[in-house]
Amino acid sequence: MVNKYISPHIHPFNPLDLTPSAKKRKADDDGSGRRKGKKEKRGKNKNKGTQAPYRLSDDLSAVCGKSILPRPQVTQALWKYIRENDLQNPEDKREILCDEKLSRVLGGNSKVTMFSMNKYITAHLVEKMDKSAYVHEDIDSGKKEIDSDDESE
Repeated sequence: MVNKYISPHIHPFNPLDLTPSAKKRKADDDGSGRRKGKKEKRGKNKNKGTQAPYRLSDDLSAVCGKSILPRPQVTQALWKYIRENDLQNPEDKREILCDEKLSRVLGGNSKVTMFSMNKYITAHLVEKMDKSAYVHEDIDSGKKEIDSDDESE
């Protein structure tokens, strides 16, 4: 029996095709594995990257500073709050030492890990809103981001 890692390279043995038709196909192929000419059909170009915003609970909005945010921006705002107030454990950066505001959001715990932080946030995302209810602002710089759809209109 041949080794299971080597056998796919040996068996089944496909002899090299040296007929003129095989040479033509190789000349047309650019090596990328795609045929020239026809383009592949793709799905609709959805507006990726925009998540549905949520109305936040009073405790979470006190930490984030906004009342309506999508989930990724909530996480981003929490990390900004954690860094501004120096709430990361200096010995173990994975641990977050909660102050009074943050402990109300993170289940009343005085210490949580960064990996368990998201499970506490879910309870504070009160209501899913329409995307039109939120205009994205970069949390770090405060700049508003304008969609390309708005510029063309």
